[in-house]
Amino acid sequence: MGFRTLTIGDSGNDSTNNTGTLNITGGATFNSTGSTTLADETTDTGTINISGAGSTLTTTSFFSVGSGGSGHLNIGDNPSTGGVESGGVVNSVRAGVATQNTADPSVVNVNGTGAQWNLLGTDTTDRGAMLQLAGRGNGTINVSNGGKIVIDAQGTPTGSSQGGLQIGGFDENPQADGTLNIDGTGSSVTTSTGYVQIGRLGTGIVNVTNSASLDTSGAVTNVVGRKVGAIGTVNVTGAGSSWNAGANIFVGTEVDLAASTATGPGGNGTLNVA
Repeated sequence: MGFRTLTIGDSGNDSTNNTGTLNITGGATFNSTGSTTLADETTDTGTINISGAGSTLTTTSFFSVGSGGSGHLNIGDNPSTGGVESGGVVNSVRAGVATQNTADPSVVNVNGTGAQWNLLGTDTTDRGAMLQLAGRGNGTINVSNGGKIVIDAQGTPTGSSQGGLQIGGFDENPQADGTLNIDGTGSSVTTSTGYVQIGRLGTGIVNVTNSASLDTSGAVTNVVGRKVGAIGTVNVTGAGSSWNAGANIFVGTEVDLAASTATGPGGNGTLNVA
């Protein structure tokens, strides 16, 4: 099934509570050639559940999980049974979780073997693949039980954004609060593009636990607690847990991202390895 744009959870009126759910199961495919939005207004809730081998959502324009309200994306989870099914894939290019100010959090679960979120390539203006968590709101991403997230522009973008992974604060919004949890053997997040910013202006937390892995070695720059007032924390704990950051990590430092050089004092950055 295909649509030009897809909006789940949109009342068109901030005073009306609206709930929408899309279930993609049993090997079904759903394609959106325009924008895809979950929970467009502040009082709305939007949910997409994808589970089972071959079940796929593909969206080629910006994918917003919680544009104003509470967005929920479950890849691999099966809410009808309360369990986890193998499979379930989302293909996108640039995406944001909790992109606007809201008191209601947005959550993404990538849970189980074969559950995968691919952010690949460039958009129509040649901006690189990007995952932005808590750009202006509150959001959490959980990757567990062998689930995977892959971010790769598949080349060098020439547009205004090189892409990458950004957690906690877009523009000038210190209220943003984002947490990325990667847990368990086989669970991984891989970024081969652009810049990794954990606590850009707001609060960004990454927890890598129980033999999970974070691989950002293909990114140009890694920074934890970038701007003054930001809080960035990375915890790598448990036997076999790892963060492969490649050439550099800046902690509590303002950085020229493209040049990968420190330019002055930054925020509160912490890296714990235990």
